[in-house]
Amino acid sequence: MDGAKPDTALMDAVQNYCYALHFADGAALEALCDARFLMHSVGSDGQPRVMDEAKLFRVASGPAIEG
Repeated sequence: MDGAKPDTALMDAVQNYCYALHFADGAALEALCDARFLMHSVGSDGQPRVMDEAKLFRVASGPAIEG
């Protein structure tokens, strides 16, 4: 890493995305994601996971995270 800070617009998008997931804010997620959205991760069982736009909105329509 060269020590450069991430782009401000990118950091804003990441913060907005985290907020939208935390508070199950579907409108905020819709503003951030398009039909090509795919999020790849690895589950606690070591298996790959893929979340597409449809699954993201099912998550967003659920309850907000308490805490």
